[in-house]
Order: sequence, then structure tokens, then C-alpha cells
Amino acid sequence: MQRAHSGGDRDAWVFIGIEWPDEASLAAQRLVHLLGGSAVTLSLRIESVTTGQRELLQRWLRRLANHGDRVYIRVNERLHAALAIDSSVFHLVLEEG
Repeated sequence: MQRAHSGGDRDAWVFIGIEWPDEASLAAQRLVHLLGGSAVTLSLRIESVTTGQRELLQRWLRRLANHGDRVYIRVNERLHAALAIDSSVFHLVLEEG
């Protein structure tokens, strides 16, 4: 897992390469803690998801939902069709491709 934080009081960038479910769980805990303890805005870019990772992603989204007003999810249109991302909870940004 790789993480990076940069910016002012309200911006955070997080780069995560998830290979194991326990890493994903820890990353989700840290992101929820970050969102709960500050006014940051989180931007997630989903580039690919395997069939086995979809449930993991759904668990992430359930954990982040309480802070959805500050979570932007970027995903390409093709992948969006295969995922259940609630645009009434999160800011959804569709990318071409």
C-alpha cells in the first residue's frame, strides 16, 4: 500500500495499490478517520476492478457513505456500468474511455 498526503487544510491525495483484503480494510479505516476528523475532500479514481474486488469496493463505499458529500469518485463510463455507485451519496465524475 502506498499513501501520499499533500495540500492545504482541506485537500488530501491518497494513492493506494490494494493487493490484499486486509490492506483494503486498513486503508478504509484510515480514510474514514481522516474524513471524520477534518474537513478534507477525498477524490477516488477507480481504474479497474476485478470480479473478486467488487464486494471489497462496495464495503469501502458503505464505510465512506457517511462522508459522501466530501467524496468524489472518478470512474470511466464502461466501468461505471458494472459498479453500483450511488450518485445521490457521492459526487460521481464519469470519464470517457
